[in-house]
Amino acid sequence: MKRIQILLLALYAAFALQAQSTFKIQSANSTTPLYIRISSGSFVLDESGTSITLFNIPDGYYTVEFYANERSNKVLKSVEVYLESDTKTTWLVSRGFRISSEVVATEPQYQDDSRHYPQAISEEDFDDIYEFVNKESFDSNRYKAIVTATKYAYLSTNQIGRLLSLFTFDGDEKLDAAKLLFENAVDKHNYYKLAELFTFSSNKEELLDFINEK
Repeated sequence: MKRIQILLLALYAAFALQAQSTFKIQSANSTTPLYIRISSGSFVLDESGTSITLFNIPDGYYTVEFYANERSNKVLKSVEVYLESDTKTTWLVSRGFRISSEVVATEPQYQDDSRHYPQAISEEDFDDIYEFVNKESFDSNRYKAIVTATKYAYLSTNQIGRLLSLFTFDGDEKLDAAKLLFENAVDKHNYYKLAELFTFSSNKEELLDFINEK
């Protein structure tokens, strides 16, 4: 099954100011990964792993398809799910694709004012991202993991700093990650503090120049 990640920018922008939800799919067996495709209209996302979490998903109906592996095109099971605004839906998938579902209410992602400030994800959800990135052995793979895991996540500067601290070297991957995650930050006024995480003055200056240009 080819990995496909399609999300029309116009559609995403249309949902950006709406209340959204979190969807977590976890394998009951920590050694058995899941291979899934989640789709709704023009939204199509292929993911794999023993624990998969998607953040800031627009509410609505989604189709979740399970596959034997990432190269397979044969659907082993297909399930419809409704993701409601300001909720976290968690699936525990057991042998034979038996699903135990839990839905809990979450704090609204936007404060009730005209400027719609986003809120960072919970520490519990951040821990999932942190562990997903931390299990990688090389900085190049850590960067790729950050790209995947944070695609739909609003983060605080403190949370972003913890992710950047996982990089072994003060290299391009770390700097690129810092630039990438600027758009995810809910407190951009604090973002300059992350420059202190870099050893080389050239990287500090490049990050600060990047922030100033925004």
